[in-house]
Amino acid sequence: MKKLLALICSLVLLAGGISMFSACGADNSKDWEEIKERGTLVVGCTIFKPITYQEGTEWKGFDVDVARAVGDKLGVDIQFQIIEWGKKVIELNSGNVDCLWNGMTITDELQEQTSVSVPYMKNQQVVIVRAADKDKYDTQEELKNARIVAESGSAGAAFGKEMSEEFVPVTTQLDIFTNLTANTADVGILDSVLAGYYLEEEAYSSLEMVDVGFEEEQYGIAFRKGSPAKDEVNKALKELWAEGKITEIAENYGLADTLIAIE
Repeated sequence: MKKLLALICSLVLLAGGISMFSACGADNSKDWEEIKERGTLVVGCTIFKPITYQEGTEWKGFDVDVARAVGDKLGVDIQFQIIEWGKKVIELNSGNVDCLWNGMTITDELQEQTSVSVPYMKNQQVVIVRAADKDKYDTQEELKNARIVAESGSAGAAFGKEMSEEFVPVTTQLDIFTNLTANTADVGILDSVLAGYYLEEEAYSSLEMVDVGFEEEQYGIAFRKGSPAKDEVNKALKELWAEGKITEIAENYGLADTLIAIE
């Protein structure tokens, strides 16, 4: 019944153009009890190297390993489910997933719509362009006339809409690279964590990263508004930080210098 109510509310809000799920007054106070009884925490994510990705059928990445360590602490299995990132809050509030954990930037809008964990990693939005254009698009002012792409629902998309009338959202962050190499876009805006990882690949050797001065961001995990699952995960994260486990995982992916202390 709870999932049915949540789904109805999400559909009503979507149709009305309202994103604040709390308007439906859903009671999420039993979330953690239901997760514990089911024995599985379902994580909504996308493919986002080196944060969350697959090799064959095996899930890998920094967030994947940390989520599993949290699951071990809390006595639940972790199930990863790929979602359309532009509809992430609807996926969460419909009950399709229990949390959004995918190198997700904490924004004011996200905090209004969901309950967000402690921040655990620093990030910054950056621009990637074809190498020949690196001097053409190296300031925010110069982006105004550019064909910009960014993942729908991402922090990069928010900047893209603000910067250019020729902004086009794409389904995944990998689509940004495809559009740039195909010359169907001039600029991609995305997380520095992902950009740095993919630009090491030979397939994208014609592209370069440009820092145009976007402010530093922080990653967090989103739960349904008022869900006690947030507090349970926060507690586990703090314990893992104190034990040095999060730092150990980050070192495996070359991300140790991006961590935020969880105290």
